Amino acid sequence: MGRSFRSRLVLASTVQVVAFVATAVAVLAWSTDDYASEQVRAAATEARARFAQQRDEVARTWVAATVEYARSPRLLATAAIPDVDDATFAEVLAELQAPIVAVLDPAGRVVGSRGGWRPGTQLGTAPGCAAAVAGTAGDHVWPHPAGPAFVAVVPLVQGDELLGALVRGQPIDATFAARIPVLAGYDHVLAFGPMVLAQHWRSTADAIDLQPLLDLATGPTSERTRDLTLRLDGTDHPGLALPLHADGGMVFLAQDLRGIYAH
Repeated sequence: MGRSFRSRLVLASTVQVVAFVATAVAVLAWSTDDYASEQVRAAATEARARFAQQRDEVARTWVAATVEYARSPRLLATAAIPDVDDATFAEVLAELQAPIVAVLDPAGRVVGSRGGWRPGTQLGTAPGCAAAVAGTAGDHVWPHPAGPAFVAVVPLVQGDELLGALVRGQPIDATFAARIPVLAGYDHVLAFGPMVLAQHWRSTADAIDLQPLLDLATGPTSERTRDLTLRLDGTDHPGLALPLHADGGMVFLAQDLRGIYAH
């Protein structure tokens, strides 16, 4: 039986309304996704900038403090003693606040130390050592018996004489990560070469696949930040892979999307 004109009109109107609603929902979904994507990009940009700024501030502060320690008349007088031994440095180095401390001669050999390096250890080929014993201070990542360490390496200068270099360091671990405030608010992993140096997850995870980050940390150092996804208990955790330091290593900074998609 054919529909009345009124029925056909109602049906046509209903179809138009349904089509309009479907289109509106699709446009809203697209707009929401686009907004969320913009928010994710903005959050990633901010996280990258904050991490780099805070990492650099930690380095500047550590180097500046080490420069001040290197001006200690007592330390300089001890370093100037011909054929000085490690025992002579013991009391002086105890005053230098750092987990790892070493005094190097002009050839980069350890003559006094506390916290890991043995006297006589040759560190002349470590990044920045040659520059330090030539008069230029810097921050670096150095090999250490306990694992990679973040160090400030500054020249020891008495008058016009370069006596060697002072090294103040700290292990790259959870304590080091806590010095970078942005990491306290995110799940994160610090890696250097094949080693995981520190990690923090707000939720307990039994199975964590960190290999993608370790692959980056082992490869050539790059200042390029990249997207990276790690799997925890079979769930993808997107985030950013950031250079830990110019000397190598990577940081994974998880991107918390829950707040963005909740809007």
